[in-house]
Amino acid sequence: MDINFDFSEIEREIEEYEKKVRKQMEKRAKEAVEVAKETGTYRDVTGRLRASNDYVVDDDGVSLVNTAPYAKDVEARGEVVLSSAALYLEKKLKEDFE
Repeated sequence: MDINFDFSEIEREIEEYEKKVRKQMEKRAKEAVEVAKETGTYRDVTGRLRASNDYVVDDDGVSLVNTAPYAKDVEARGEVVLSSAALYLEKKLKEDFE
């Protein structure tokens, strides 16, 4: 016995859901970058450190990044560069998707 079923409707629904998830992750990541800029506890003389906060959304999720080569050193000294933004992002995404 052969059974044929058209999965195209299900595939479209999955694609729409994935688009909505990605859009929400991008929204929250943008918010988190703003949180990072607002809550940084370091003295940013040139403005480069705050301007270097960014995010990447891909199939694996969301990553917050700071492209300034010394950002990790500033964070390691106990200053807040991205840590508060990462906590904010984690909390908001859990609220969104649980």
